[in-house]
Amino acid sequence: LLQVLRDAPQNFLMPLSQAICQSLQGGNLAIRKEAVHVLEKIQNDATAPSLFACLSDPASEVRSMAVTALRHSIQKKEVVDQLLPLLQDPEEDVREAVLHVLATSDDPKVIEPLVESLSWARAATIDVIALALADHHQNGVIAILDILMGRDEPRMRWGLAKTLEHIREERVIPFLMTLLRDDDPGVRKTAARALGKYPELGEREPLRECLADPDASVR
Repeated sequence: LLQVLRDAPQNFLMPLSQAICQSLQGGNLAIRKEAVHVLEKIQNDATAPSLFACLSDPASEVRSMAVTALRHSIQKKEVVDQLLPLLQDPEEDVREAVLHVLATSDDPKVIEPLVESLSWARAATIDVIALALADHHQNGVIAILDILMGRDEPRMRWGLAKTLEHIREERVIPFLMTLLRDDDPGVRKTAARALGKYPELGEREPLRECLADPDASVR
């Protein structure tokens, strides 16, 4: 029945939302997954508590699906508050789903967790995070990046360089100049590419030095 309801129009599903929520209680895995699919389609405030409950489901598939379903309500503070703890979930797929949803939030509260996730997120997700952080640059993200510039993890510094690449403002140039001398070639390459968007810097010594970089990708 739930599989049939998945294709039903939203106005048909609305009166059934309570019954669908009840199907999450004690149902087998297949039923719980289908119920989350249907609840995502309904997208009303009455279904939020059931989706919140799914965030602690024993099955990681259900947790991930519930996270994704909540993306429609991510601008609500309570949704952000419910999702942030799942950045500590033992399953990588759940953590990645949370990052993708938090990246769409306007809440400044997500900035620091997103920055921290640069050290462990998947490469494709780092691109999403970098774009999201760039959108938050008026909310103090530059100050956070300044604090984290000295972090030991090359992956973190690479993510910082990608974030700065998307912030087209002259105030990020000193950060990029620092990253241009990083020990990691991936970080240097990203910083050089970002600085290339400022043609007036072409004659500066740090960029000229990159032409002699031992790593071909940087040159």
